[in-house]
Amino acid sequence: MAEPEHLVTVAFYVLCTFLLLRAAAPIASRQRVVLAAYHTAFQLVRRGHWRGALVLFRWAGRQYDLPTWKVAIEACVANTRMVGGSGLTAAQVRSMLDLLAPATDPEEVVAEVANTAVNSFVALGAYAEALAVGERWDAAVWERLRSATPDGVKLIDLNKVEALYNTGDWAGSLVRLDRLQLPLDASALLHSGWRQQRAWILAALGRVAEAKAELAGAVVADVGPLYASEHHYTHAAVRLAAGDLEGARAATRTGKRLALRAASRRNAEVLLARIAAATGDDIHAEALCARAARMVTPGQAGDNLLLWGTILARLGRDAEARAAWAAAIENDGESEAAAFARERLGGGGEVTTCRI
Repeated sequence: MAEPEHLVTVAFYVLCTFLLLRAAAPIASRQRVVLAAYHTAFQLVRRGHWRGALVLFRWAGRQYDLPTWKVAIEACVANTRMVGGSGLTAAQVRSMLDLLAPATDPEEVVAEVANTAVNSFVALGAYAEALAVGERWDAAVWERLRSATPDGVKLIDLNKVEALYNTGDWAGSLVRLDRLQLPLDASALLHSGWRQQRAWILAALGRVAEAKAELAGAVVADVGPLYASEHHYTHAAVRLAAGDLEGARAATRTGKRLALRAASRRNAEVLLARIAAATGDDIHAEALCARAARMVTPGQAGDNLLLWGTILARLGRDAEARAAWAAAIENDGESEAAAFARERLGGGGEVTTCRI
């Protein structure tokens, strides 16, 4: 059987041949070819073939001199690299959005760039900016996008839910999720992603029976290989909330074996640390937290650093605990974890009561 990257290379050359055959075609026709390459690249990303996606994104970015296209493609390249552990800076995301012309740029590009911006801000821990993406656009822009790419708009809304619950507003995120009202003909990715997000939130709220019922309707194949780990981590979170520690550990290990993204590998260590802490094995939990901290990417590190500090405090290592909590505030300042870290540091820097 051919290797995936080999198939990507073949697909790339087929696409280039197609472009050459249509070189004399009008600009509008060539733009459709570039859009096809653009969409193909996103599909490759979602299936975990990010190196092949980079080739297509870069090729598409060389086809036009339009500033929006250049910035959008470069943003997608950087966001694709995030699969391997590095991505956009907040300044790059803002620049991309500033140059986007949502009223006139191709609808598919606007939706994909907006979604890239939301995901990038979430990954950076800039949750307020993630929630603000597109908020100043005219209603006519959103109507245009909903008409041309309804699934793209719903995906933006779905990813904004993650930004909201990372700030600690679990109840609000559930309300926002329920307002999405997915139509029956929405993509399988959206339907399973919606159920998965809902199960995660319900587990955090302690509504375990509802979380289990919701997760039963989510299909791992629908979310694709890139996020297959997160599907299993959601199972782990639900089982952990139910007190099934062995089930949670097994689900986490399954997700870890499937992890393609750097963030997914880190998330496995954090979940395993939570499970170890729940069993009372603080020594093992501390080692897992330390390992996850070494894998840290900008933003979204607060949950691990908060837990690490809590475990260090239980082990009597108060100075190290305070350092971990301070790092949670520095690295993930908008998160719920950072709020708990501030509380635990207290006014005088003393270790306060730990809730994890």
